[in-house]
Amino acid sequence: VDVTYLCNYSCNYCRWGSAKTPGRIHHPLDSILAKPGDLQAMGIERVVLSGGEPLLHPQIIQIIEHYSLIVEDVILITNGWLAELDRIEELISAGLTGLAFSIDSINETILANTRDMTAPQMARTLTNFGAICESRSEGLLNLELGVNAVISAENATVEDVAELLNWAQVHNLD
Repeated sequence: VDVTYLCNYSCNYCRWGSAKTPGRIHHPLDSILAKPGDLQAMGIERVVLSGGEPLLHPQIIQIIEHYSLIVEDVILITNGWLAELDRIEELISAGLTGLAFSIDSINETILANTRDMTAPQMARTLTNFGAICESRSEGLLNLELGVNAVISAENATVEDVAELLNWAQVHNLD
């Protein structure tokens, strides 16, 4: 479920990365919230919230609460900029069961090329992801963790992919 097409990064492979793209809006709740009976009739057990950057949506708590009452798993894909530990704890309290880190590499040059990220942005993102992983490892968070990566010419070497997978393994991602 795309909850917004606004984003705080400028990924060169994503149409929502450009502020000039028409339609970069937060979707209203009536277009985001599926009817419980519809999801149940289709046998839906997991809802993935994405976008743009879903943490930018001003009603993300309400969206998570809605879906958590209907399905077993509510997963959110985030680029990490707004994924501070206290915010994630708040989302878990609302019913979030999983988080996918949207990151194509942990290499500064690759992220500069694919997502137009600066070194401070990369540091903040990886710090947020690291704090979440550490809290889960310490048993403070009950949350499924994964990685969501776009593989492109910038990061398609075996070494690049292995580096990202190694990072995921070191951080005990599911």
